[in-house]
Amino acid sequence: MELPGRLLGRSRLLLAGGAVLAVAVALAVLIPVLGDDSGEPGAAASTPTPGAGALTSLAVLAHQGGAETYPLETLPAFEAAAKAGATVEADVHWTSDDVAIMVHDDRTTVASEAGPEHPMVCQGGPYTVSKTRWDVLRTRCRTVASASKDGRSYPIPTYDATMKAIAAVRDAEIVVEMKPERPTAAQIREYLATITKYDMAERTISSSFFPDALTQIQAQAKQDNLPLRYLLMLRPNPDQALPTPEELSGRNLWGVALRSDIATRSNVAGLRAKKLAVVVWTVNAVDQWNAAKQAQADLVLTDKPNAYLDWLP
Repeated sequence: MELPGRLLGRSRLLLAGGAVLAVAVALAVLIPVLGDDSGEPGAAASTPTPGAGALTSLAVLAHQGGAETYPLETLPAFEAAAKAGATVEADVHWTSDDVAIMVHDDRTTVASEAGPEHPMVCQGGPYTVSKTRWDVLRTRCRTVASASKDGRSYPIPTYDATMKAIAAVRDAEIVVEMKPERPTAAQIREYLATITKYDMAERTISSSFFPDALTQIQAQAKQDNLPLRYLLMLRPNPDQALPTPEELSGRNLWGVALRSDIATRSNVAGLRAKKLAVVVWTVNAVDQWNAAKQAQADLVLTDKPNAYLDWLP
């Protein structure tokens, strides 16, 4: 996940002067959008440890539940992450017969491309999730055994089963990313009704890369009196400018998730100045964790939540 936002911006902005190395242009031009052009925050105190900042008490976001023991985006991975003290991050899509399921992409993995990063393979596939019935995906899709330390294969979990499992872990929290760009009214109602069903409103963060989708969720949640937090995922887009901190601060967001290549210190400072928690995604190496710490980000999204928690001082 990235700084779109656990909905907006993406075109390149020109820097206000100065020669820029060709290899750095794609990143440097983004700095004026979210922060100042100095590369440093206006008033730097001591560098906070990600997860220990004043803007959130969360420690780490487990990307798709993490991949250290169980395959990504499976029920065992979600449960293990929650029990370890990580906040689970998961993605919801709908099948052609309107069953909400937890899969990262709308298209299942080609068997030849399966592995730890894309462990779910479907017999007779790949399939487009939104054009395939649940009974087909339920019976034909399993993770590859090599993606799990116990050597087992796991099915696609439903959204309902996932929320039930997380609700059963005391104080566990979850970020549920709305994956469709244009969710239907019925999908939004189900998305929120499932949160309500398991009394998870105060333990759920709603996220999306699509501002309009997040706005629709916010409107329905307000009508339903659900006190959710909202995270906008952001990534560079050559066809659209990144939103400014001022624009983002007016969207009733809890935080913004920045892709690691735009999680500069000035970008992070601009967002945190507006009381927006900053998540850096998806970072799996110590040097990336150090970079997030130096940028003064509040959290990271990682496939290795346990390793990250061990790394924290």
